[in-house]
Amino acid sequence: LLASFSGTLEDFYPAALISYYGLIGSFLFYSMYYRIMSAAWADKRGSSLLATMSRSILLMGFAIQALSLGNQSFENRGLSLVFWVCIGLYSSLRMISMRAPKAVETTEGKVES
Repeated sequence: LLASFSGTLEDFYPAALISYYGLIGSFLFYSMYYRIMSAAWADKRGSSLLATMSRSILLMGFAIQALSLGNQSFENRGLSLVFWVCIGLYSSLRMISMRAPKAVETTEGKVES
């Protein structure tokens, strides 16, 4: 089966990443990727814009990781641009939602911010 992909399969990208960027660079890349995916996993519930963006990030992240097993998806400029722009929008939206004052209902039924 692998022989049929000999013309298109360049290398195993997760292993090639170590040879391209070294152990420290690969560790930084995968730790950043893990932090992004774990934050998106925590925000995936609900119907807000943040939940929708987090589900999109998870879907794209898992799809790109599956594609990276056979080729270098993160090196593809178009795919990488869309993915990292979505990551930036998600991060901005997450920071805004964390900094926004939350309404708290007191025992008297009044809402304070």
